[in-house]
Amino acid sequence: MNIAATVGAMLGGALAVGILSFILEKLIFQRINDDPVAGKLNSVIAAWAIASTIWGFNSGHWHSFNPNGLWIYGIPAIFVGMYAHSRGMALRELQDEPSLHPFDTEAAKPFE
Repeated sequence: MNIAATVGAMLGGALAVGILSFILEKLIFQRINDDPVAGKLNSVIAAWAIASTIWGFNSGHWHSFNPNGLWIYGIPAIFVGMYAHSRGMALRELQDEPSLHPFDTEAAKPFE
């Protein structure tokens, strides 16, 4: 692969891992993990594994598996994982703050 094709594959890989991790997070990992950081990072790891496996079996012309998909999707998955980690930390901080909703019983306890 030349450099333009590699850069294009990595940009497409970032898009594929990002979309697939969003779908996996909403369908599976929000229901499994209580911690938002763990759910987001698990969805990125699963999306990387699925995308690189599909690409590897699809591009292995006369071979059974082409392992180049592991790094073509692995490098963008690192950046998507860093973004997912920062979003998960922001959600974790929001969960730790007390609610200001008037009907929330946990927030009303200090005023009793």
